[in-house]
Amino acid sequence: MIRRIIIASWLILAASEGPRLVAADPPFTFVIMPDTQNMVQSFGSVYMSACQWIVDNRVSENIVAVLTVGDLVNNPTVVQFSTSSAGLALIEATGIPVIPVVGNHDYTGSNPAGRSLTRFDQYYGPAHFAGKPWYRGGYQGSNGNYYCTFDVGNRKFMVVALEFYPRPAVVSFASGIIDANPDRETIVLTHGYLYSNGSRILDTTTQGPNSHGMPAEDASGEEIWTNLIRSKPNVRAVFSGHVANSTHSARRTDLGDMGNLIHQVLINYQTNPNGGDGWIGLLKFQPDQGNAQMRHYRTWPPSGLGDDPNVPTFTLDWAAITAPPPPQPTPPHSAGFSPLFSPLKGESVTVPIDNAQPAHVKARVIDRTGALVKSVADADVAAGGYVTWDGRNESNKVVASGVYTLIIEINGKLQTRKIIVRK
Repeated sequence: MIRRIIIASWLILAASEGPRLVAADPPFTFVIMPDTQNMVQSFGSVYMSACQWIVDNRVSENIVAVLTVGDLVNNPTVVQFSTSSAGLALIEATGIPVIPVVGNHDYTGSNPAGRSLTRFDQYYGPAHFAGKPWYRGGYQGSNGNYYCTFDVGNRKFMVVALEFYPRPAVVSFASGIIDANPDRETIVLTHGYLYSNGSRILDTTTQGPNSHGMPAEDASGEEIWTNLIRSKPNVRAVFSGHVANSTHSARRTDLGDMGNLIHQVLINYQTNPNGGDGWIGLLKFQPDQGNAQMRHYRTWPPSGLGDDPNVPTFTLDWAAITAPPPPQPTPPHSAGFSPLFSPLKGESVTVPIDNAQPAHVKARVIDRTGALVKSVADADVAAGGYVTWDGRNESNKVVASGVYTLIIEINGKLQTRKIIVRK
């Protein structure tokens, strides 16, 4: 049976497959500010001009939020953070939510492994957001990790800002927040996630966790996807920076475990002239079409205002959440998996594979340096299969205690799991 519900200018059709948005609010725009570090350090006028462009065009573009992707500064000095905050303050004064995100250069001493955010929290900590109704709180008194919620017309959004290659406890913190807000279209911001070729960053990827001396248990881009993003039905997008390439952009779209499309976008212009030439991303939502279009726009007049000819406007299918989704079963990839085992006690680790159909599976274990420890699978596996590792290397010797990574290749896609061996 089809029910029609008319609420003001909204028309929602509810059928057996759930509600479908037919008419909605006018278009609105999120701004994505890529790594501003070099503009802030050496080209302050270019940076301030970009912030002023956002202020001047907030009505014509219907700008409702400004998101960043980290590396707000190049060196965490008072001078550079003062420049950074002065620009963002111009935007905040208009009432538009601004979400600063921490990058590796924003940590004390530009040392993300130390996890000290003294200067970042001085400028962008919880006190900075006092009285801002969209700010919801941070993790352990810091804004290295925090979240914000705001409404645009009849749509509800949440933005979760995560630290650089987040710790396991932070991933759990974010998971709980996302689960507690099933009715909010969720965007995750984190500095290091997508690589220049569109793949998600691994521990051993150039500019990945290993290259920054991060502890083995901290999450790479692929592990953020595996352990957090993919299982959340309300997550719509992940935006990141950190990695520079010739096109200043990369993107991919994957299906989440619950069938939702999850867009993942890298944007970074730090290597452009003038420290970035004032480039920003404009993510324009078109509710009546059920999508969002993203274009890269240069805001620095001396270099020429306009779109990037090397990055044509692209469209992201973006479904609104019109009702809280029903409770979902535990995703198969997370069921029954414990990453800690002791091979000297005769234990092994069994890892479920996310394959709804029979498939050929290759799996290997690598160590912290990326060196092969053991190939554990190269065979056809039934639907809902699994791979097992006994904690031994190719020479059948028990490996040393530590953190290892299991890489599973299936249908051309990679899945990764962290495994901890203790003797």
